[in-house]
Amino acid sequence: MKLIIWFVKNPVAANLLMILIIVGGIVGLITADRYVYPPEPRHQLQITTIYDGAGPGEVEQAICIPIEHAVHDLQGVRHLHAEAKQSLCRVLVEFDPAVDATRLQAEVQARLEAVTVFPEDADKPVIRELKTGPQAIIATVRGMADLRTLQHYRDRLRIRLSTHPDIGQILPFSAIPYEVSIEITREDLRRYGFSFDEIAETIRAASGNISAGELKNTDGRLLIRSQAQAMTAEDFAAIRLRSDRQGMQLKLGDIARITETVRDQSMLVRSDGLPAMEILIWPRNQLGKTVDAVNQVITAFHSELPADVEVITWDDWSKYYDENMSMLRGNAISGFILIFVVLALVLDMRLALWVSAGILISVFGAFWWIPILGISLNVYTITALILILSVVVDDAIIVGEHIYLLQQRGQSGISGAIGGVRAMAPLVVPMVLTTVIAFTPGLLLPGLTGHLLYNISAVAILALLFSMTETLLILPAHLAGQSPKDPDAAAGIIPRFAMRAMATLKEQVDNGLRWLTGCYTRALHLALQWRYIVIAGFTAALLLIAALVISGRITSVLDRPVDDYYLNVMLKFPAGTASEEVERQLLRLGHIAHEIRTELNQEYYRDGSATNGDSVRHVFMFSNDNVASVNLELAIDERIRGQIDDIKQQWRERFGPLPAGTDLTIQSFWPRDLGVSAEGPPKAIEWVLTAPDTTLQNAAGEILKHKLAAYVGVHSVTSSMQPGKPELHLELKPAAAFYGLTMRDLSEQVRHGFFGLEVQRYYHEHDEIRVMLRFPQEDRQALEQLQNMPIRLPGGNSVPFGTIARAEYQSGFASIQRTDRERIQLIGAEVYQDQVDVESILADMRVHVIPQLKAQFPGLDIKPGESRQKQEEVMSDLWLYGVLALFGMYALLAIPLRSYAQPLIIMLTVPFGFIGAVVGHLLFRIPLSLESYFALFAVSGIVINDSLVLIAQINKNLQQKISVIRAAVAAGKSRFRAILLMNVTTLAGLLPQLSSQGYDAEKIMPMAVTIAFGMLFTFFVTLFLVPAVCVVFNKNIQSG
Repeated sequence: MKLIIWFVKNPVAANLLMILIIVGGIVGLITADRYVYPPEPRHQLQITTIYDGAGPGEVEQAICIPIEHAVHDLQGVRHLHAEAKQSLCRVLVEFDPAVDATRLQAEVQARLEAVTVFPEDADKPVIRELKTGPQAIIATVRGMADLRTLQHYRDRLRIRLSTHPDIGQILPFSAIPYEVSIEITREDLRRYGFSFDEIAETIRAASGNISAGELKNTDGRLLIRSQAQAMTAEDFAAIRLRSDRQGMQLKLGDIARITETVRDQSMLVRSDGLPAMEILIWPRNQLGKTVDAVNQVITAFHSELPADVEVITWDDWSKYYDENMSMLRGNAISGFILIFVVLALVLDMRLALWVSAGILISVFGAFWWIPILGISLNVYTITALILILSVVVDDAIIVGEHIYLLQQRGQSGISGAIGGVRAMAPLVVPMVLTTVIAFTPGLLLPGLTGHLLYNISAVAILALLFSMTETLLILPAHLAGQSPKDPDAAAGIIPRFAMRAMATLKEQVDNGLRWLTGCYTRALHLALQWRYIVIAGFTAALLLIAALVISGRITSVLDRPVDDYYLNVMLKFPAGTASEEVERQLLRLGHIAHEIRTELNQEYYRDGSATNGDSVRHVFMFSNDNVASVNLELAIDERIRGQIDDIKQQWRERFGPLPAGTDLTIQSFWPRDLGVSAEGPPKAIEWVLTAPDTTLQNAAGEILKHKLAAYVGVHSVTSSMQPGKPELHLELKPAAAFYGLTMRDLSEQVRHGFFGLEVQRYYHEHDEIRVMLRFPQEDRQALEQLQNMPIRLPGGNSVPFGTIARAEYQSGFASIQRTDRERIQLIGAEVYQDQVDVESILADMRVHVIPQLKAQFPGLDIKPGESRQKQEEVMSDLWLYGVLALFGMYALLAIPLRSYAQPLIIMLTVPFGFIGAVVGHLLFRIPLSLESYFALFAVSGIVINDSLVLIAQINKNLQQKISVIRAAVAAGKSRFRAILLMNVTTLAGLLPQLSSQGYDAEKIMPMAVTIAFGMLFTFFVTLFLVPAVCVVFNKNIQSG
């Protein structure tokens, strides 16, 4: 208290503190990182291993399982997720947040280096820590050129971008290895008596840079180095294989076809119909700076491009950032103006100005500490300031109005300020601290959702603490400097004609408030007479709402589905489908996208020309193996986003019947890394099946797929265990033992002939180039060609493959997923949001489908998908921390009040805020979500402020030895104005946010609705239920 009084008497110190906070806020605004969504370590390591030419089953056995066995028991490892695909194993190591990622990565590296069972032809595992957050922009090199040319210029651009200080992580897509392809026919191998191994050794001996030691001379030492690395196809063609006594030489180019190319694979990438190569670019610190830097580099790079190649950018997240910040900035300014207008109409103009200034000081204080705490400026931090904008003014209203009241009663400026702050500080401190405690659960929640809520909670708490600082140390000093009786106190700020108009309006508002106070006083007196009926009525309403939510009549979801500005269509064919068929269907999808785009443009953008707008900003088409995908980046236009469900249905209808064994998935999603192991965004409904037997698992999965597809509104039902390409299994004949041939020798020779033998790797400029030796394409397309393949025997002779081995096709999977060292099957589906409720489907399946499957297939286990499991974990922790926060608020109130019961009366408003939140969600037609429940706990700390103010006044009145009913009525009458003002300012501050549109506005809407309507309903609870319970409690004490 001495410090507060010292600041009141030293306005210079108060002003210097205010200036310090403002300057700190400006510096924080300049230096803070800027992202659309806050990036965060995922507490996951990704281990990627390439095993070229191997099928998913072989990759699982040879790569994934040894990796799992090596790292599963490391301290801090929580879960392992593995995926085996053709030529690729990806293992995700999920670890405890308390574990140091760098140390764990070193331990994983050491464990993997000790593994001795990896195949010789497999690449070394690559380990990296994963982080969340969408990229800043995508740069696309496209044109009517071959893939090698496009990739060459893409990689040149990537090098330029990687050297810029404002550009963060860069990821090329797709990264096809550069190759020098050396193709030799079987006939030439037989004719010249070579094997692949012999030719490979000859190339290695002739091509390479080798250190030859040192040479000493009088000037010192010189390093000797031979530089004989072949770089081009001509260099390799000139390598001598043998020479005879007559000087005739046989060179590699005489018997081989040598080309500089890229790895042959069935991948197609198109940007607006043109062949393309892409670079995904993440921000360094500030999103806008990264995008500007990318555009600068691209502009300078254009002069190096040939005429048929261009560079464009798309998926520019700075546009979303600017759009969101513009919306939030507008909401913040509108909310501040509305709050100021309300204050100016109810309070003295000078007091209204200083109270409103406290909002700005609180905001600047939060901006000051945001970069210090490592928090960025993003959608969630700015949203937090908007949500808390009208709350930080409550303590200033209480203190400022009391100071003004004392000064009106004749106390001097300084004396009135000291008296006012001394009387209200014991009330203001618990008011602010209980609200701080209410936001604390958001600091403790796990996962990505927890990190997003951490940003909201941290910024809200900062603003609240600076609000308390401003209210206790700065505001009293400013109010002490002038007399409230001076009619020209604000004349220097507001013109006289505006002051006169404001005075007239204020008089009308004051009259209205006096009338409203009289009405309330009479209603309160009546409510206290019928207090038991009032209590029963409020209790019945609470029980009714709770019953409706628990029964599912009012929808409650973990993650509210919101359509984004993206639409992704994925078509999965049976493995082994011809690449020509995949490409044909991809072009069909693209044609449908063009039709829909044209129709939307004609409907919403008049003549459909680009100058009048475009409903689709970019069309990205991609096919690889048996997957075709089209991704639409939609215009930031709510009319277009509102048509997404219709677009999905039209796309499906226009595509027509699906080819046999084909799955079509259509998703509208937020394209960010969600912290789950799946490559793509999670589906609306996901079930994970584990079973001791693969056959049993497949059978259960098929039944579950059909059950799920039978629900109305469900579409795009898929399974992770799709049939893969036929796998060729080799088996030795008895003759192989006679020749001394082992399965390993046979497998290596077949692999080298068909996939290729990697002779060497070298770097040319910045590119890694692989030298591959193999049969020509036409000699490795059919099983019959394998039968005639010459197999080199240990003695040096060769025999046809069919003499010593047999080969047959067996079925496999396109990919194999594993979780915690077990094979799993993931069944997923999408829904039309306007037709069906996900939660009702899940609830029905838990009752009728899942138990039936478990009974039918013993040993089968079915769990929700990984994304939902994480959401359920967050919800569980939220309830735990929320209850602890409520106990903390209770303790904070009980200690100064020295009562067990009065804090309970004050906190009566907390559960009743749930009624208002539910009603608000019903009015806005949105389901209760995890964000709603988080806001419900946060609002609990806000709504008890009104009760605390009222109870404090009742206690003060009771000290005058009057009846409890008279004390309650008098308290309600004296505090009605302050309580009304606190609630009206809260609603005024949130009104712009409630009326906003857009993807992010919809994601934030549950929190804004919960706070606004929770406050609105608890306003009546505070005014009627709290006094009624207080009267009952005191009556019982007196009668006892």
